[in-house]
Amino acid sequence: MYYSSSKPIKKKPNTGISEFNPTQSQIQQQSCNYKITPTYDLPFILTQAINDENQQHQIEQDLTGSLSSRDGTCFIIYSNELFIWTIDKPQYCDRIELPIKQNITRQHIVVYKNKSSSERFSVFLCSPLTGYIRFWGNSSKPNVSQDLPLENPGNNNNFKIFITECQPFGVIVGNSLGSIYLVSVKNNNNLISKKINKSQGMLSYLYLSRQSPVISVFSSPINQQQLQNNNNSHHHHHHHSTTLSSNNFSTIPSRFIYILTEGSLLKYEIENGTERIILDFPIQKEITKLFSNFPKFHQMNIDTIIDQNKDEIQIVNFILYETSASQNLVKYYILQIEIQDDQVLRIKRLDSFSANKKLGGGVTSIEPILQTNSLKYYLTWFDNIYYYSNGGGGGGGVNGIISGSISFQSDIAFSGFYKNQFYFFSEQGINKLDIQPFGSGQLASSELHIQDTIKNIESDIYMDTDNTTSVTGTPATTASATISTTPTIVSPILFDIPKDENLIGSKRNNVLKLMNSFSLKQHTRVDQFVKICKGYNDFDQVIQQVSLWIIDQQPNSKFWAEDGKLLHMFVKEISVQLNQQLEDKKKRHNFLLTCIKDTDLDKLLTTQTKEILKKNEIKIKCAIELRNYQNQQEQSRKSLNYTTTTTTIMKGASSSSSIFSQLIESLVAERNPNWTNIGMNVFELFYSNVSGIDQILINITSKLQELLQNQPQQQQLLTSANKAQILLENCELFYLISSSFPVEYLNSPIIQSTSISIHNLFPKVIQSILNFIQLEFPNQVAGLLGGGGIGGLGNGHSSSSSTILFKKDLGIPNVDKQLYDHLYKLTEKYLYSLKINQFEQFNQFKTKLIEPFVECFKFQEAITLANQFDDFFTLINVYCYQQHQLQNSTITIATTITPADNNKLLIDCLNKFEKIGQLSKVYEYMLERDLKSELLQLPSDFNDSLFRFLQSNSELSWIHSIRMKNWTNVSNTLYQKSISNQHHQQQQQQQQHQVMTLKEKQKLLSLSKVSLMVSTATSSSSSSSSLELQLQPSQQIQLDVINQNLSLIKSQKFFLPDLKNVLSVSEVVQLILQREIGDEDPMVNFVSCIEIISESPLLLKKEEVKELLKLILELSIVNETVFFEKSISDIQLSYSLKETKFYNLISHPHFPKEIALVLLSPIIEDFYKTHINSNKFSSLDDKRQFEISVARLLELSKLEIGQKQI
Repeated sequence: MYYSSSKPIKKKPNTGISEFNPTQSQIQQQSCNYKITPTYDLPFILTQAINDENQQHQIEQDLTGSLSSRDGTCFIIYSNELFIWTIDKPQYCDRIELPIKQNITRQHIVVYKNKSSSERFSVFLCSPLTGYIRFWGNSSKPNVSQDLPLENPGNNNNFKIFITECQPFGVIVGNSLGSIYLVSVKNNNNLISKKINKSQGMLSYLYLSRQSPVISVFSSPINQQQLQNNNNSHHHHHHHSTTLSSNNFSTIPSRFIYILTEGSLLKYEIENGTERIILDFPIQKEITKLFSNFPKFHQMNIDTIIDQNKDEIQIVNFILYETSASQNLVKYYILQIEIQDDQVLRIKRLDSFSANKKLGGGVTSIEPILQTNSLKYYLTWFDNIYYYSNGGGGGGGVNGIISGSISFQSDIAFSGFYKNQFYFFSEQGINKLDIQPFGSGQLASSELHIQDTIKNIESDIYMDTDNTTSVTGTPATTASATISTTPTIVSPILFDIPKDENLIGSKRNNVLKLMNSFSLKQHTRVDQFVKICKGYNDFDQVIQQVSLWIIDQQPNSKFWAEDGKLLHMFVKEISVQLNQQLEDKKKRHNFLLTCIKDTDLDKLLTTQTKEILKKNEIKIKCAIELRNYQNQQEQSRKSLNYTTTTTTIMKGASSSSSIFSQLIESLVAERNPNWTNIGMNVFELFYSNVSGIDQILINITSKLQELLQNQPQQQQLLTSANKAQILLENCELFYLISSSFPVEYLNSPIIQSTSISIHNLFPKVIQSILNFIQLEFPNQVAGLLGGGGIGGLGNGHSSSSSTILFKKDLGIPNVDKQLYDHLYKLTEKYLYSLKINQFEQFNQFKTKLIEPFVECFKFQEAITLANQFDDFFTLINVYCYQQHQLQNSTITIATTITPADNNKLLIDCLNKFEKIGQLSKVYEYMLERDLKSELLQLPSDFNDSLFRFLQSNSELSWIHSIRMKNWTNVSNTLYQKSISNQHHQQQQQQQQHQVMTLKEKQKLLSLSKVSLMVSTATSSSSSSSSLELQLQPSQQIQLDVINQNLSLIKSQKFFLPDLKNVLSVSEVVQLILQREIGDEDPMVNFVSCIEIISESPLLLKKEEVKELLKLILELSIVNETVFFEKSISDIQLSYSLKETKFYNLISHPHFPKEIALVLLSPIIEDFYKTHINSNKFSSLDDKRQFEISVARLLELSKLEIGQKQI
């Protein structure tokens, strides 16, 4: 509703009388309608400070402050304190204590939104006493600031200093000494300053000259050209600069600052790293032309409009005043300077909008404040708002003047624009003023265009929140508007301080007092209590007590009672206020955590205490979840008109009570048997004790165990239905509560000093479900599963009619599905808990926990769990079960699985565990499950891994290679199998394993040789037309080994036909040397052994060859008689020695001469030593002949070996 404002009436006297003096043209056009809307509240801590100050001093102090049209940031200076907030978020207000005795005003303060949080601020303050800059990087930490000295005024009592924002580059500071500074925040929030005064020039008086004193500084609004440049910079390049705010102004390339000095009006362009003066206008000369008496400066304001040519024009408005001692009057004027393209277009005096003030008490601290917006002028002064528009459009005509004033019952602190709306501030709150036709028509077309563009840049700042609460004003016939509504105050969180009970209670109360002071932003008191708390040695215990006190706080019984009823009379009713109580506890406990964090007290806490605080926070959340569940349950029961006709199992519970209600009453009765005399109903008592909210899980588990005890076999169907209902609801509750706790907290004790935890209760609940299915539904569930029991494949035959009847009478649709759904959710949760809290047990029991789903043919659930928890045992088991179903036609379970689906399950399993490096373990388990055929039929992607795995299983390895036509692998596998059996033959004999026969080895070697030839022939045919085999070096060695083994087998069969087991080369040689030859020449054996040795170089080590040849030579020389013959000539002796077996062996072409040369002397020397002292010599001549014979043999042998080497 709009009110007339043609005759302003002031309701409250002030020191000094102000009046508005319109011209005759104004009088004709001044009548218009207005609307005042209480829109926002003042912050509670500001309202509280005002009330406290008024009560203490019984006088009203002036409010002064500012509203940023850019982002709605407000600040108010009151009683030497600075209050900062965003206009639409009074609940987030910060409080900073200002330096005392410095007469800080709004021209000394600049506030930005903090870059890290839109609800926190950064503050600049320039000292009018010492000239320094103080900076608070985060207003929520008022004790953390830094000072930057600029210029010390000394004893200059007329020193003045001014500051204005220059976002994103910092702030501009000017003083009466003529200095102009750009103060910026750089790395790590360090302040730096840069003097940006214009150069004095060559014609100045050098150092004797001084800068003109600064009178005012003001930031130009973000104009259209800057926004266009900003948009272009997004298309062409990114321009980075230091920013103090969380908005996107950091991309604006430049800002314009107006600085008024005693000599001229300067316009600066501030860029990132550069500053330049783009306008220097001698304004003082123009003022002397327009005013007979040189007026004094009061305020500067800048507005931006767009003319008919769509060019931007900046209008610089000055409030000037002159004092008339004869008339006892102060008169205020508005001077306008229009600037376009950094050139002054015109300057004019706005006589049609001036105001007078009687000098009743001298000039007070409240002076006129001018706000402009697209040729709309608002002058806020004492308890009046004067408004004026010339050519603003609307009801007064395009060229008409619209003006008037509105008076209020109390003074107006200050005013400003936000989102193109005019707001004014007073002790009663923040109100929006809408004047017709100011708020309609084409008034603000240019401003709206600019604001819309800014909104696109600052979408996170400009929020479309506008309360439309109607205002209580005077009737249409009354010219004055009276603001009489009381705004709704958003109260902060405050705690009642209980009486001190003991020392720990006293310490707890100090923490509560700390939180109250923190809530009211009483920083001095906060610092005091923080210091006290830091002195507590048992601070952990104190904080634990505070947390417990908050979450277990009981409500006032009178508060919860309604209509005078006694609470114990409606035990089963649910109080709506319980939701509010729990939400309040959540809010207060969160506030405790915030308080100790922001005061750095959390650094004093141990990890155990932090976990207790976190767990208490979780318990509040759990209580809220339970409360919501109970409300939904009660609403559902009422809507369905649900009643239970069965007798209840739980003792002392009403038949109409839900199972959850019965559990609550049971737990409350356990804690306090006389609870009905407390004056609170059972639910209020339960939810008040938040710290013990999880104890109900113990009751749930106990009830489930009682449920499965043997019951009298009466009304079996009814009892089963009742049990099913209890089981399902208890399991649902258990899962709901356990889900409120993060997995890592499930293993912490429910009751201190006990081992009972949610984690330990899971197996009992899971087992209860399994036992219930097995004991209570043997027929029904077996009928569903098609077997004789849970997970059985027997011949149980349950009629489908009994199952349908059971479901109908029970009233629970799909009861089997519900049971398995609960079993699945609880099993999944428990597995997660095991994985986090008991990893070794997790690996040990995960297959066992999933096994019931496999046995009951819930394969999809089993597969899902197995994939979640990397359980390949279950996946292979499911494959086997499903394969069994596909191959066994007698199984009657309905299934849609196909062989392709089951094969995909196996392949997916192998792919999954190949990625995590456990593929060999899967292969191994497949062998355990006798899935040899499946292994051999795997796709070629698994060839390499399967070949490596089957190296230890040669029986399958070479078959697998044949199937894949990998003849090289076939040859290698058979070859390795043949030689490995040979190497481990003795060990196998000791273990009584089957020993490979000579025939089997010959077969393996022959197949290996053939495979090698096929492999070589295949590769040769693909690369060359020649049939000649191209063997690789390794293949050639393998072929040679195979041939030598085959040759050895052939020799063994010839010389040792009775031995069927595989022998080594050494064994064959030794046995040949030992065999009885009868009348045959022993030389046959010796030569055969040498040939076997020479044909087996790859089967013998060098030392083995040496030892075998040594044995042969030693045996050959033993029975020679030539050494003992008498009266023999040298020629005959030589002939005789050359006919010896020893000499013939040495000279044999297959006898290695290098080994012969090594063995020759030692063997003959040993032979000589053995016989020289024997009794075979009858005379010295015989002994002499023996020595000659031995020496001659050595000589002849060496000669023979030497000739052979040559």
